[in-house]
Amino acid sequence: MPFSPILRVLLVQPCTPDSYWSFYTAIKYTQVKAVMPPLSLITVAALLPQHWQFRLVDENIQKLTDDHIRTCDVVFISGMIIHRAAIQVVVERCQRLGKPSVVGGPFVTSLPEAPELTLATSRVIGELEDQEFLASLVDDFHRASIAPIYRAPAQPSLAEAPVPRFDLLNVEDYNSMAVQMSRGCPQRCEFCDIIVMYGRKPRYKTTKQVLAELEALYQTGFRGNVFVVDDNFIGNVKLVEQLMEPLQAWQAERGYPFGLYTEADLRLAKMPQLMDNMTAAGFFAVFMGIESPSTAALKEAMKFQNTGINLVESVGEIRRHGLMVYGGFILGFDSDTADCFDAMAEFVEAAAIDFAMVGTLIALAGTPLEARLKREGRLTSEEADGDQFKLTNVIPLQLTQLELVRGYRRVLERLYSPKQYFDRALRAIQGWKPGPARKTNRRELGAVPRSFLKQGVWAPYRREYWKFMGWVLKNRPDALARAFAMAISYAHFHYYTNGVVVPRLRRAEEELLRQALLSSARPEQKIHLVV
Repeated sequence: MPFSPILRVLLVQPCTPDSYWSFYTAIKYTQVKAVMPPLSLITVAALLPQHWQFRLVDENIQKLTDDHIRTCDVVFISGMIIHRAAIQVVVERCQRLGKPSVVGGPFVTSLPEAPELTLATSRVIGELEDQEFLASLVDDFHRASIAPIYRAPAQPSLAEAPVPRFDLLNVEDYNSMAVQMSRGCPQRCEFCDIIVMYGRKPRYKTTKQVLAELEALYQTGFRGNVFVVDDNFIGNVKLVEQLMEPLQAWQAERGYPFGLYTEADLRLAKMPQLMDNMTAAGFFAVFMGIESPSTAALKEAMKFQNTGINLVESVGEIRRHGLMVYGGFILGFDSDTADCFDAMAEFVEAAAIDFAMVGTLIALAGTPLEARLKREGRLTSEEADGDQFKLTNVIPLQLTQLELVRGYRRVLERLYSPKQYFDRALRAIQGWKPGPARKTNRRELGAVPRSFLKQGVWAPYRREYWKFMGWVLKNRPDALARAFAMAISYAHFHYYTNGVVVPRLRRAEEELLRQALLSSARPEQKIHLVV
């Protein structure tokens, strides 16, 4: 039966597995259901014909029912590699119920032949903003002749990208909102798949587009933090600088409804005026891929922008200009030896980075790293599932797997011990000079008594909690909102480190020791374990 001209489209965001990034324990304090909305799907909804009917089901928020699927004409699914198992479940349900499924997003773009996609009706590889490509796809849907694969032209312009359909969201369900100002990154880090999918020439929306998106979000009634999900916010410094003054004016006129945070590289530390302008426009934090304190590891990873500088001082400089620094780190580079673990922990402590996302090196599909390690025969048979907090699919060069597992566990136990975490958080606040503050929203106010009770009375780390909060109350009341965010985030870091990751790593250690004993008994066998 052919599709009607008005298609009923079901947009499905698969459930995100728990990880350090999920903050599932922390968001219970603000009584929301998920950290971030599915920006990709509401962007797709804005790109497709607006006379179509759209319904969004975010499985992080609500259960996907068979009735949802039965009452639509087509199901659109998007997700990253970490969603691969959940995507497969949705695709199989669509197939069982006789509804076509169209899967797009980073997972499909990176791994279009993945077995999880076998039953999908169609796979969309790449970005939809190219108007000619989009028109051909829509025409196929109208004619009920969906092709099994669509390949979008590489890196379309974002100059005509529409405002995402924020109206499809219940904004009260989310801790933060999200907007995107640009795609792509000019750097060439060997392990990164961003430059493979989105290119090394950043593409920006116009200032008018950015302000229109923020206004649409403002009109939903949402007030709170907004993640600017750019691959590298300062990919084109000139264009970012042009945005700052209008953005600051927009925020000031509305009483700073949004606190903004984003991703950038460490070149930002050498741009004092831009940092000041970002802070004045409402930015309060930036995530940075610092990766390693080892110059050899950075050069190996082609992370040249982080070499030749004092990393600790650069982090401090960014913080002094009003931007908290969240850091991404990697263990298991080819140049890493047994001393890399203590060096990593000592660096994170010296730099006072509270949100220190330390993972093992993962060779993602399509990256230069994967290509190199394939040539060298140093990939395990395990495919990456997007969780950097498990073990690597890379066979280490100078570390045994047991050394890597054991060292990684020690780093996490050290960094996320209550004393070390709250000490870093306190020193971060000491060096932070915040800009204009937005008003605390109702959800955040409600989290305060829950934090006092759950963390200040019941938690095993209550002594460190009160030492930290007491100092902030006495010495930096202007940073009280940020201090509560740090403390509540620790509820998740403490749970996930001690309840999930460390036990998993200990089990891996035991298995590696067992295999080492077997291997010593049968020296002709060489065994590699991936957990």
